[in-house]
This record gives sequence, structure tokens and C-alpha cells, in this order.
Amino acid sequence: MDQSLDSGGVNGDRSSAGHCVKSEVIDEYKLDTQEDQRVKDAYSGLAQYQCDECNFKSVKKTDLLKHVNVTHKGMTYQKCHVCDYSTRHSSTLWKHINALHLGIKYKCDTCEFRTGYKSALKNHVDSIHFGIRHECDICGYKAPHKRAIKVHITNVHLRVKNNECTLCDFKTCHKSALKSHINSVHLGIKDNKCHICDYSASRKTLLKKHIEGVHLGTKNNKCHLCDFSTIYKSALKEHINGVHLAIKDNECPMCDYRTSQKPALRMHINSVHRGIKNHKCHMCDYSACQKSSLAEHINGVHLGIKNNKCHLCDYTTSHKDALKRHIDVIHLGIRKHKCPVCNYSTSLKDRLEQHINGSHLGEKKYKCGTCDFTTSHKNNMKKHIDCVHLKLRTQKCDLCDYSTTHRNRLEKHIDANHLVKEKL
Repeated sequence: MDQSLDSGGVNGDRSSAGHCVKSEVIDEYKLDTQEDQRVKDAYSGLAQYQCDECNFKSVKKTDLLKHVNVTHKGMTYQKCHVCDYSTRHSSTLWKHINALHLGIKYKCDTCEFRTGYKSALKNHVDSIHFGIRHECDICGYKAPHKRAIKVHITNVHLRVKNNECTLCDFKTCHKSALKSHINSVHLGIKDNKCHICDYSASRKTLLKKHIEGVHLGTKNNKCHLCDFSTIYKSALKEHINGVHLAIKDNECPMCDYRTSQKPALRMHINSVHRGIKNHKCHMCDYSACQKSSLAEHINGVHLGIKNNKCHLCDYTTSHKDALKRHIDVIHLGIRKHKCPVCNYSTSLKDRLEQHINGSHLGEKKYKCGTCDFTTSHKNNMKKHIDCVHLKLRTQKCDLCDYSTTHRNRLEKHIDANHLVKEKL
């Protein structure tokens, strides 16, 4: 490390050093400054903190505090010549300049780790090379930093989340997490892009987890009750609560839909109640609110790829949930949605509603544009058009030239014509 820079940064002639810093690195960081201004402009409409003495507004509470201290109380702040960072302490400012703008790094003697801060180097050596961990007295959680334990206790055990989003109900105990949330969810800023696919994230850690889970297949958080695995601890917890413990705390305010996952509730509201389905199939008029659902549709309907196979029969599907319903209904006989008027039962709530509307209320909202056929089921309309008007018979018998549009009709045909019944 250049000791002259280090000593000049702390005890030397700071005004001349600051001028030198400005002249040397201002051009190099010009683009970054423009990018910071773009983000700043995007944040300008989100300002929530208003000064009581003037018209100043700020997104961050700390910026408002600095404004009050400098403008109305006459305090002085040390400002960075390259970016908009400022602090009341000169030593802190020069640590910032040395680390971020001059690239002065403290290097670990054991590995290639580098940092601009001595304290960060000490924490690295203690945690990585000496295995020193600070432990939570409540649950045994371990972390390399005392501050991380404090944040853990505040967040997990005390459930204190002081950083609130002003645009939605998101809360967190981390300022950085709130900033990432606003950038990704409300401003659409996702600068960390995957080099393999079109995935992008607001944080490097999320991108790293995406690459490990999706492209490398590394999913270290495994369920001890089934074969489910994930890269996220929170996703594993939601899986256990929702699937195995049947805990579904997130309720839809417009219907009785419940789920253990907040993102699932958000997608339900967008797709079912708001009709927002941004992922559209380029081969038909199908649309979905999830990219994964669109991929399953294309694989199953257009490419004929059905990787989910039933272990009890030859049924195959491209959807995991469809396979689960098949096993529940066909093999286990589970049909929890029952008609209050007749003995009809089904595994799907929407099918029960269609049954009641079509069979008991006489509501048949799907009308054929070619003839006067009507039905309460969208798939029945499709089958009608394929069979009657397009003459498409996709279910073919392997033993003769018989074909039909319905799988159950093909099974009845095989039972009646090709299976030899043994006489007792």
C-alpha cells in the first residue's frame, strides 16, 4: 500500500490532496455519476420526508437530517469531490475516498480477499481463517460480525422493521434491502444481469443465487419431508408451512384464496382479479402471469414435452400440480369440492363453480360462433370446435383406425373391442 497516500489521507494536507483526487478520478467516474443522477431523478417522485422550515424534500431520512443540520443549524459536512457522499468526520471521508475512488485495498495474507477498510479485513480474517463466529443467545444463529447478530435479533426475534416502503406495505430492517426493493419493484432498475439467460436482479447476491439454483442446479435447502429443494431458506420455510403444515397466512381480500407465500398472493390478485397476464404465447392466445407457466404451456401443448409421469399409470403432463391432482382424483379418490345440490365432486374449485353455473343455474357463457352449441366449460368448447367443425381426432387407437377427441371414449372403445374378457 502507498503509505504516503495513506498518511496524506488521514494527517496530511487534505485540501491539496482533495484537489488531486478530484483531478485524477473525476473523468473516470463521470459515467457512474451520470448513472447516479439517473437513479436520483427516478427517486425524485418518491420523496416522503419534508423539511418543516423550507420546501426541501428527500427520499431518505438521513438526507433530510443533513439538510437541516447544514442549512438551518449551520453544521459543516465533509463532501466527496467525486460522488455525493458526505460525512461530518474527515477521517471517515478519506476512508471512503481511499476505498472507493483511489482503489487502495487492504489485502489478506492468506487468500485473495481485498477491502478498503481495515475493520473489514479484520472481520474477514477472524471469520474465514480463524472460524470466529458471534452467536445469537436466543436461537444459536452464528455470524462473523456482531452487527449481523444485532440485525438478526432485531429482525427475526423482535420483528422490528423500521425501514418502510412508502409505495406498498414492504418492510425491512435493512436500508439496503429497502433500496433494492424500490429499485427493482417500483423503478424497474435491475442492473445485475445473468450472462446465460435474460434474468436480471437488483442485487448481486440474488443473481448469484439464480445462477447457482437455475444454471448449476445447486439447491442446498432441502425439505426433510419430501424431495423439494430450493436455493432460498425462506422458500423452504414457506414450502413446509404451506404444504406440510397447511399454514396459509396470506389471504386474498377479494375471495377466499389463501397461500403461504406473499408473491403467490400478489400473482393471484394480478391474474385472477386484475386480469394481468403479461407472458403471452407466440403460437396461440394463451397468456400467463408467470414465465414458468408459459414455459410449461409451450412444452406441453406445442412441443409435446411432458416430463411429469405418474408412477401408478401411464399418465404424463407438463405441470407438476396437474400430476398431483391426477393422483389425488384418479388413484386416491380425493375430491374435496362437493356440489351442495347433487353428488358431483371435483378436485378443482373453479370446476365446481362451472358445474353449478352450467348444470343447476343454466349459465353457459361459452357460445360457438359457428353453431348454437353452448357450454359452461371453456375446454368443452374447444373440444366441440375440434371435433365437430375442424374434424380433429387426436385420440387414436393403436390397434385399429378408430380415433376420437375424447380420451375416455378411446378407453371405452379399447375395453369394448380389443380386450378379451376371460370367462370364469
